Amino acid sequence: MKSKNQIIRQQQDWANNSGINFDSRGYVHSVDQNLFQGMSANSHESLTKSYNAGLKDPESTSYALKSLLSSHILRLNVFDYWIKQNDRSPLRNALGFQADIESVDIEKLLNTGLKGTPPHLSVLITDTSGNRIAMYCPFTEWLQRKVKLSKLPFSISYFTPKQVWEDQELPKCQVLAKSIQDNWDINKIRMFQHLKAPKLLKDILSLANKYSIDKFSYWYVHYDYPGIESKTLAKEIDQFGEKVDDCLNFKAISYQELFCSIKKYAKAEDQEYTDYLGRRYFPNV
Repeated sequence: MKSKNQIIRQQQDWANNSGINFDSRGYVHSVDQNLFQGMSANSHESLTKSYNAGLKDPESTSYALKSLLSSHILRLNVFDYWIKQNDRSPLRNALGFQADIESVDIEKLLNTGLKGTPPHLSVLITDTSGNRIAMYCPFTEWLQRKVKLSKLPFSISYFTPKQVWEDQELPKCQVLAKSIQDNWDINKIRMFQHLKAPKLLKDILSLANKYSIDKFSYWYVHYDYPGIESKTLAKEIDQFGEKVDDCLNFKAISYQELFCSIKKYAKAEDQEYTDYLGRRYFPNV
């Protein structure tokens, strides 16, 4: 956990240098202190729908969005800015879209077609041609290897009476999901120790249930930090990419790489935004 401790220190240094107080757990006093700018109405609505009571009472000292290490806050600070911008060309160019960006959604709910709580997508970006890039964007979550995982990652409804990924023309995803389910044993070394493969597969299923497969790509965007965990994650990403269907155009990049691309195309009016991100999350980029 050395890498995570370094990230914690980095966030605490940023808060101290910004004159922002935080408690012993790394929670600031208010959500606004944790954000570059006020949250957009779209993102606020999506967060409320996606998590409801799961984020607890906003006035609580344990409210998730008050944590310096909140992955929701990182997503908001990087992507929510573009919801309010008329000129989204820096983000468009950074992501490689050919058409202009029409919408940016954070924590968007999409139904898998099955009963139960639907998965929420970290970020969904749509261009004016209807092409989409969907992302799963962890902050430090991937650094902690999960040990106690006695509960199966998928309910039986993902496999019977029908094969849900295969029905969406994703046969390789179906095989991978079944393999993960069949080998989910706390006494075995699992294929994915850091990559939340079941979460990614559920995201992909929800996308295929809503959109045409040739109209979206799925990206894994994580906050990287050098260390043995990063090397292990890189191998797991490669394995996952090899085992899912090619039509998904699965891609993995780091937040650091994404920030470099955005900064490359940023305009003068984006300077305050890129400076904030650089100071807080990417001081060495």
